[in-house]
Amino acid sequence: MSLAGLSLLPLWAAFVAVFWVTPRRLQIHLLIASGTGWMIFAREAESWLLLAALSPACFFLAKSGAQRGRSIGVAGLVIVLLGYKLVQDYAGDRTVGESAEPFVLLGASFYLLRLAHYLIESQKRALPDHSLGQFLAYAFFLPTLTVGPINRFPEFLRDEHRRRWDAKLFVAGLERILFGHFKVIVVANYLVQTKLGVVAAELGGDQTRLGAYLHCLEYGLDLYFRFGGYCDIAIGLSALLGFRIAENFDYPFFRPNINRFWQSWHMSLSSWCRDYVFAPIAFSLRRPSAGVIASMLIFGLWHEVSPRYVVWGFYHGAGILAWQQWQRVRTAIPPGWRLPPAIATPVSTLLTVNFVILSFAITRSDTLTQAMAILRVIFLGEATR
Repeated sequence: MSLAGLSLLPLWAAFVAVFWVTPRRLQIHLLIASGTGWMIFAREAESWLLLAALSPACFFLAKSGAQRGRSIGVAGLVIVLLGYKLVQDYAGDRTVGESAEPFVLLGASFYLLRLAHYLIESQKRALPDHSLGQFLAYAFFLPTLTVGPINRFPEFLRDEHRRRWDAKLFVAGLERILFGHFKVIVVANYLVQTKLGVVAAELGGDQTRLGAYLHCLEYGLDLYFRFGGYCDIAIGLSALLGFRIAENFDYPFFRPNINRFWQSWHMSLSSWCRDYVFAPIAFSLRRPSAGVIASMLIFGLWHEVSPRYVVWGFYHGAGILAWQQWQRVRTAIPPGWRLPPAIATPVSTLLTVNFVILSFAITRSDTLTQAMAILRVIFLGEATR
């Protein structure tokens, strides 16, 4: 259950008003209570119990000073995360009937990664001094609780210390919330799903080259504008409370290469994978390529534990490695033989966008067989049977 929805705006207005009239020393408790209240409102008792159990455990592990204990804590949290993903995907695949719902813990993929970040940074002794209340406010922080971004604890604590009423930040937060709703309601729901989806279907859908391509484009744009809109709302609501949350998207479809794309798409998860997957693996194995593949595999499996997301991860990992290899080859090309930037940049951007769009054939399909059928139509014009 996301924070989006025009019907919820009065609720958020009341919450923000109560927050700012509450004495500062009690505001941190209000942040904890709001996250708890939202989970109760969303009827997600299991999610609350998981977070309520793990958060204090993480705090006391971090404060214990026992290096081995923190290592065990990180390993345990990884096991919980993997177990959650396996149970969710297993139950979801076996959901029967239109009214049945898969087993899903609200926001678990986001707050488990935040807790893992906290424990890993505590193991590095990189966390500033803080109290249990401050950490619980971070763990239960309502704006980022269910759909991210995956904000970092040091930045949250910095804002908690410096936070004060800022009219300029407040107005910027209001604008961001309205912009996020515009993305979700007008762009994603109306322009992409309704209009572009109808055009793709009228052109033959997955039975024709252009129809199949447009359905992949529709899927990617819907994901970008919908999730980006949710993140805008989360960032805006955070600003209303005096917190500055890092951006999660930075116009990824305008990037000239796949490496820059992944620096601009779901940036909070990309940076998490870079710091906690790529860097350790690349350093320990002395093979950056292994770190790239591992990062993209984790990125894929974070969405879903399934063969199609493993293939999707390898696809993008191979794309990044191919781009890195091209950079080495490109340096050997005499400057006079290279395309001028006015031509090279649009061409590389177009290639990058289409590389990404084709990958949506994998993630929008239920099986790899369906994905291959869609790609066969796009490249060979062979209709699925």
